[in-house]
Amino acid sequence: MEAADCVFLACVSLASSLWYLTRIGFYSDDWELIETFRLSPFRSLSGLLRSNFFIDRPAQGVYSVLLYRLFGVNPLGYHVVNAVVLVSISVLLYLVLRRVQPSRLVALGVALVYCTLPNYSTCRMWFAVFAAPLSIAFYLLSLLLDLRAAPWRGARFMRRRAAAVAALLVSALLYETALPLFAFNPLIVWYSQKRGRKLISACADENAGPSGIGPTRLWLGFAGVNAIVLVSVGIFKARTAARFHAPQGMVALVRSIAGESFRGDFRPGDYGLNFRAAFQANYVDYLLQLPRIVWALQRHYPHAWLPALSFAFGAGVLLYVKSVVDDLTVRRSIALILIGVATFVLGYAIFFTNRAIQITPTGVGNRTSNAASLGVAMTAVGGFGLIAAAVRRPAWRRLTFGVLIGAYAAAGFFVIATLSSFWIDAYAREQEIVRDIAAHIDTPAPRILLMLGGVCSYNGPAVVFESDWDLAGALRLHYGDSTVRADVLRPGYYRVTPSGITTFLYGEQDDDAFGPQMVLYDYNRKMSHVLLDADTAERIFREQPPDVVCPPGKEGVGAGVF
Repeated sequence: MEAADCVFLACVSLASSLWYLTRIGFYSDDWELIETFRLSPFRSLSGLLRSNFFIDRPAQGVYSVLLYRLFGVNPLGYHVVNAVVLVSISVLLYLVLRRVQPSRLVALGVALVYCTLPNYSTCRMWFAVFAAPLSIAFYLLSLLLDLRAAPWRGARFMRRRAAAVAALLVSALLYETALPLFAFNPLIVWYSQKRGRKLISACADENAGPSGIGPTRLWLGFAGVNAIVLVSVGIFKARTAARFHAPQGMVALVRSIAGESFRGDFRPGDYGLNFRAAFQANYVDYLLQLPRIVWALQRHYPHAWLPALSFAFGAGVLLYVKSVVDDLTVRRSIALILIGVATFVLGYAIFFTNRAIQITPTGVGNRTSNAASLGVAMTAVGGFGLIAAAVRRPAWRRLTFGVLIGAYAAAGFFVIATLSSFWIDAYAREQEIVRDIAAHIDTPAPRILLMLGGVCSYNGPAVVFESDWDLAGALRLHYGDSTVRADVLRPGYYRVTPSGITTFLYGEQDDDAFGPQMVLYDYNRKMSHVLLDADTAERIFREQPPDVVCPPGKEGVGAGVF
């Protein structure tokens, strides 16, 4: 049954990606990454690694370079690999849960819900953060290897334990959101061993029997090694990542963030950890109010055949889950809800050390919810179990649970597909903008600084062009010229000064001076102007302002869709 469940989970996870897989492209940081690799004077793997900027995430740098070496400027290959990573997460999550607790229904339900959650949808669309889901896959792999190592002794124990620590390191050097979860892996192993959980696939081998290590000694050994590795990773991150720098001291920073984490005036797109906003986005929007969101998306952004496909997707999940002869008791459901909430909090715990987080249900900011969403999946399944437990007859109870899981999976499929359509359209707009600029500026002057106006930077949650790095990267790729510079004049987020133009983005500002190298291109009017000085700029911006009316949008959030 385990093999059949894994195959089914793989099919469901892959199916959740098929709507967008062949039509999605590159966005935001992707352009700078691809351009850096493409125009790098170094062609070797080590040379390309030196040309990227993942100083504190070396594993992410390796992953990005390997994908580039395989697929170049074709986005399809990148997204196919990411879809396979998402498949591996659903299977690994199921295998872990099968070894930690006895219920097949819990393991299947949590894995099904997690792989269809829209809470971290940006991790599906944006190549620059593909390391985030891969880090979750390595976290689950590390935990699974620990669970498989615990019952054994000798060489088999050492091999699996070493592999688990290696997976921990890879996960931590890919992305940080799973780091706090690793601290509790030894406790999970201890709990599993104390209850006498044995490997489902373990063989009775005379030369490799179970270890004689007691649960407490085992847990202490695991915890000690994990603590050393995690502290080492933490020191490395603190020394290499600007977002982890705390001039006032880390203790003072943690206390400050903790004091702000429940403030009520937090708005979408604000920076920093806020659990009110996190519960709103993850539990209210994508659990309690999910039917309303589905209805709003269907009403305002309808897609032919998507409702029917979502229904068929949910029906397939229902039929499979209904066939599982297992019950989710009230006690087990309550335990799952509590563990889910704890996991949810731990999934955001890394952001007690920095403010590099934006909490939002859509947009590039929701990538940071990938670890916390493990807790959301557990809580949702526990809640569905409580509802189903109210039905007395076992057959009807299983049907009720299956309907709830199927409906939730169908809704997740629908929301992911609808959100992905904005990213699909955004990629087409990016390509059209680059073609249009190239048609009007055939051969740019060396070190040109192109200021783009007349465009909307966001198509719903998706980024079109918003910054100096994405537009410049796309233009450098097109022209094959690494000296091209560019920026985007987002309405309300730039200012013309006596000396130049200042743009504002992600809490920072860029100041660019007037001169013969600065060219304003008005995409809406198809006109370009050289901004030699303040008088020229003032006249052009007064007579032909490059701004257009755009839906309200903000970096990290995009333009709201529901």
